[in-house]
Amino acid sequence: MKKSLLIAAIAAAQISTSYANDIEHVLVSAARDGINASESGSSVTIIDEQQLALRPNISLADILRSVPGLAVNQTSGLGSQVQLRMRGGEANHVLVFIDGVQANDPAQGDDFNFAHLLNMDIASIEVVRGPQSALWGSDALSGMIYIVSKDGKAGQQLSGYVEGGSHNLQNAAVSGSLGNADGYVRLSLNSSETDGTNVSNFGNEADGYSNDSAKLAAFYRLSPQFSVGANTLYIDTDTDFDALDYDMDYSTYQPINPETYGLPVDANNHSESQQSYSRLYADVLSSDGSMKLHADIAYAKGENHNYDESMWSPTGYDETISSSERLQYTLQASLKLASSTEITAAVEREEQDFNLQSAWLNGDESMDSTAYALQLKGNANDNFHYLLSARRDNNTDFGNANTYRASFSWQTHEMMRLRGALGTGIKNPTFTELYGYSYSFKGNPDLIPEKSKSWEVGIDLDVNDIQVAMTYFDETLQHEIRTVYDYTDWSSTSINVSDESDRSGIELSLDYALSSQLQLGASFTKLNSEEAGVQEIRRPEKMASLYMNWLSHDGRSNIAVNLDHNGEMTDTFFGVMSETVYLSSYNLLSVHASHQLTDTLSVYGRIENGLDEDYEEIYGFNTPQASYALGLRFNF
Repeated sequence: MKKSLLIAAIAAAQISTSYANDIEHVLVSAARDGINASESGSSVTIIDEQQLALRPNISLADILRSVPGLAVNQTSGLGSQVQLRMRGGEANHVLVFIDGVQANDPAQGDDFNFAHLLNMDIASIEVVRGPQSALWGSDALSGMIYIVSKDGKAGQQLSGYVEGGSHNLQNAAVSGSLGNADGYVRLSLNSSETDGTNVSNFGNEADGYSNDSAKLAAFYRLSPQFSVGANTLYIDTDTDFDALDYDMDYSTYQPINPETYGLPVDANNHSESQQSYSRLYADVLSSDGSMKLHADIAYAKGENHNYDESMWSPTGYDETISSSERLQYTLQASLKLASSTEITAAVEREEQDFNLQSAWLNGDESMDSTAYALQLKGNANDNFHYLLSARRDNNTDFGNANTYRASFSWQTHEMMRLRGALGTGIKNPTFTELYGYSYSFKGNPDLIPEKSKSWEVGIDLDVNDIQVAMTYFDETLQHEIRTVYDYTDWSSTSINVSDESDRSGIELSLDYALSSQLQLGASFTKLNSEEAGVQEIRRPEKMASLYMNWLSHDGRSNIAVNLDHNGEMTDTFFGVMSETVYLSSYNLLSVHASHQLTDTLSVYGRIENGLDEDYEEIYGFNTPQASYALGLRFNF
């Protein structure tokens, strides 16, 4: 590849707002039918294929730490549970799509666990901040993340890598495609395994992890006006985890071991999970291009088997099986009313099923909904663009819900763009909140959906190879669902709180092309997230990130450095009584270096937690120390 092309690829690879890229990116997440990034009024971060190559961390969660407004909480090392909070919301307030399939798992509290989605064969990640329920419904109360896999439009390709590293890490992947822009097939396979590190701060037992993943995508254009496609992703994982010590002497109601009570201790517990995400779709375009029809069927299934050591079970383990299925049908039509105005209407049908089998509780539940969405996209002139959307959801359990959103983008000058948005969001109660999941957690069928109102304003500047994005946001959450505890019978349940939860803050990002070989950048988030004047847990008030990318003159060598800062935050420790604890701030340094050996082979290495920080993201859970990996990448 020519040096100039390599430099251009690296320069375009920074995590930045979309306007900074010379090639216009069409957002698939910020509008029902797509919208040019420079015309969107939403706060959007795009992580493209080159950026993912510059930071080949196995875990996507580690890459997402650098995005403004996102807080990542992981219990321990690779494969352990990851929760991602956006603008102070809960983890299940972030809607996640993978190649057009909603991936939030109803069997896991509507969270999407980023621990199991590895950095494999991904083309781009779009992070849209602010409520998107008027476009996509429940779960998008705080925002959404849309992940797009690579396709086969570039023709015949074969690529992959093998790597090894600390804690006996073994990671390998291969991807291949046949076809062209009119039709292709692409297959990707990945296998990862590690001995892991100890989740507990007591003892020395390592908690291992394995992940086997497969992607398959196919596309065919039958005519210039008609095309069909299909894609599927399957993930199979096995995760070791430790137990929480709640052993108590019930004659005195005192902990048997006060030092470890309520904290993780070594155990041979493990979890097996399988997730699949599949979609069939078809697109029809009128001969004059004025009308587009889209139809798809999406299916997601998750199954989780937890095995907890138990002296009371004949097998030595208490087994809990939770599973879910989501089937979605979508029919959408877009019509150009004039050269500058387009209206889109969509009908969605969603069917959810949840099943739980455990030693304490068994049950089957279902929930169905039908939604109608309307969107108007247009521009008053070449510099002012707007997007208006409204949605009505009819849910079998919660009745009707109406949401709306309005946004604008105004290019006031070739170097300055103003943008803004306001809207509402909704989050339905989860199956576990409604129906419970153990002898100690009682479901509450009287819960009602959480609702939010939000607005934001922003400015983007592009001056002399420096791009700056600044956003202020304000959100009010009503009917927040919170877990409360009854210490008379040691049980818990969920309730809607009467107090409002207020979230506001500032997001900043900067990208600077110092030269054709060196790019620098930074991001900063100042967050205020309170309920009744009390800071909400696991939301740091301050987050920041710095990056540097260097490319050699011949374009064959590259070094990328990222430093992510997570400020002090609170958490809740569930000991004999619950109490608020403080988690110290920390800095995570990652360094990646690569060198092109031949036209088809390159070597690379990376260091994670390069400062060897001793930190906690969840109270009492141990995190990995400094680690390394070395690998070989091929591309034919």
